[in-house]
Amino acid sequence: MTDAYGYQQYPGPQTPPDRELSNTEKFDSALAGMVNKERASIYGHPSINFCRIQSLKSVIGECPDLTLRECLEAICIKMGRLIETPSHFDSWLDIAGYARCAVMILDKRKEK
Repeated sequence: MTDAYGYQQYPGPQTPPDRELSNTEKFDSALAGMVNKERASIYGHPSINFCRIQSLKSVIGECPDLTLRECLEAICIKMGRLIETPSHFDSWLDIAGYARCAVMILDKRKEK
């Protein structure tokens, strides 16, 4: 059985086929059940998703504030995922949470 991207999917340890398993297949077999299998259908293939995220992050490095830059980068991760599945409610909540963290940081600085 293959996923939407043509990668072999294994439900768990099983008798190996007559050929040697690829590293991806070995990894999938070892981690079966540990990682949510819906991730690819929600976020897309990691190589595509990570490229999107890096594109979004490329300008974040210009932010001179390292702490707030971290908040912005976390938001970029969620934005990259939303490109694949814009209706994924949890990612929208996460963005709001990271924005709130940034506001908390700003408030903490005001106290000093």
